[in-house]
Amino acid sequence: MFTLCKKQQTETALEDPRAASHDAIPVICCQNGVANESMALRNFSHVYAMCVMLPAEHLEPGTVISFADSAAGSLNLGRFPSGTDETANAVTAALRDAGFLSEADATVMRFKYAKLLMNLGNGVQAACGEWSHDIGETLKNEALTVLEAEGIDVATFEDLESIRKFNRGVPMQGFKRHGGSSLQSILRATGNIEVDYLNGEIVALGRKHGIPTPANLAVQRAALAASAANKARTYCSLDDLRQMMATG
Repeated sequence: MFTLCKKQQTETALEDPRAASHDAIPVICCQNGVANESMALRNFSHVYAMCVMLPAEHLEPGTVISFADSAAGSLNLGRFPSGTDETANAVTAALRDAGFLSEADATVMRFKYAKLLMNLGNGVQAACGEWSHDIGETLKNEALTVLEAEGIDVATFEDLESIRKFNRGVPMQGFKRHGGSSLQSILRATGNIEVDYLNGEIVALGRKHGIPTPANLAVQRAALAASAANKARTYCSLDDLRQMMATG
């Protein structure tokens, strides 16, 4: 089973399969963040983590627009918390046949944590509609500090680029690319957003280790408020967000 929902929907999504399979079905977590796998492992014996690199948008029911320039996307996976097996090899082979880049990776969680660093800006885009390098660096530096305190191994930027470079998004004639998955959630008026498991993951680790994370907390709050008010890209300005970061 592939879990393709947002983290806040994972628990509900796992209920029926667990009742039907008595925990035997393999579960592959194809989501942002790093919290889905632990939840799945409470309910299923065989859990796999997938690092999804997929430049695409889904704003209307039945329509997915891919901006990939070569392969459809990069979908490496491995057992959670680590390792590979015959299932991982079989699934990645099938994904390659379907046009994706996909390899079994025993240390795929390193890449999921690296992608988490990338996704820390999703809430900024969702709330403000634009991006700033200084805010991005602050978010990342806070995250690296708490991840180090937790003893988590994170893939380097160069490692991540080795799998991203083959399927970067490119402009497509006749279609405007709106933005990342968090912004897409607000544009679809879903009423919820996964920022609690992106910036909120960093905030939680900071609280665990007594390390302040005011920038990630500000983004978490702003993105949640933008989603609740259905104000995609217009909830606050970058300067407003900087002020929120400064005041905690």
